[in-house]
Amino acid sequence: HMSAMLEDRRQRLWIFGRHSIFRFYKERWEEYPLAREYVMDYSQRNSLGELPDGKILVQLEQAPYLITFDPETLKFADVKLIDGYKPLTFCRRADGQFLVAMVAASGGSDGLATLSGGALSAVASIHAKWNVHYPRGMVETGDGQVWVGGTGGLAHFANGQYDRFDSVVRPSIGLGLPGSKVEVQVFSMTSDGNNGVLIGGKQFLGRSNGKDLEFLADSPLAIDMHRDRSGT
Repeated sequence: HMSAMLEDRRQRLWIFGRHSIFRFYKERWEEYPLAREYVMDYSQRNSLGELPDGKILVQLEQAPYLITFDPETLKFADVKLIDGYKPLTFCRRADGQFLVAMVAASGGSDGLATLSGGALSAVASIHAKWNVHYPRGMVETGDGQVWVGGTGGLAHFANGQYDRFDSVVRPSIGLGLPGSKVEVQVFSMTSDGNNGVLIGGKQFLGRSNGKDLEFLADSPLAIDMHRDRSGT
């Protein structure tokens, strides 16, 4: 079982497997077994990231939730958690650090933390719950909008305000007929390059700028989306 892939700055390919992390570089495969207590999160495609110091950040389904792997020492280390919270998902910021969506274990408001130097910052509350069920992606746009999507909807946090999208209107193909609502089940998402996000849903492709969610096309399940080096 494989859940995520990452190309690091040295153009090494990392693949997150059920029992190991694999590296492919210069036509050579290497395997680094995971400790038995580390449980892969099958639902996330963005569960690998490269930290500024070259360590690989890994999202797990169960505690300790976040770990790092050092390609130089070949050792894993747990990221110390914040009391009362568990990490839900993460995304890489423009400065190379990571923004982490945090879930309050006690049922209080969820929040955001940054991962810097291998440690999580204090949690900034979003005054709401992410409530996306199984998380499938997270995006921070250039103007600071934060998006978290999952099979239970799309959450948006910007300028201290939280809102969400649970459905999108599919335009009618018949004159004078109303459109129909489609449930928002997010399986992939990426920046659209213009402070918005592209959404790969279970039944549609969409785009949002934070004010509304636009239905682009009917589509089979879009399990993953990436922007290439040309911006496509």
